[in-house]
Amino acid sequence: MSKIVPTTAPFSVINALAGFTRMLTVDEVSELIGLSSCTVYRMAQRKQIPSVILSGSRRFDPATISMWLARKDPQLSVAAQGLRAA
Repeated sequence: MSKIVPTTAPFSVINALAGFTRMLTVDEVSELIGLSSCTVYRMAQRKQIPSVILSGSRRFDPATISMWLARKDPQLSVAAQGLRAA
């Protein structure tokens, strides 16, 4: 399991997401993007952040989260496309 380094620096978040090869939990995403777990879960329920439910647990695809962040901040677009291609 990759160690999550809490950060608010956008490019650091994209780089951290690139290190994951598995689906992320609510807690992991909340650490990465600097929001509470409750907020991330609520956003996912409202379809404000892309997620899936697997075996009853909410999960997040790192590449999809990267692209979602890129849509929120166009400067991240290039970095996020590199992750998607990987």
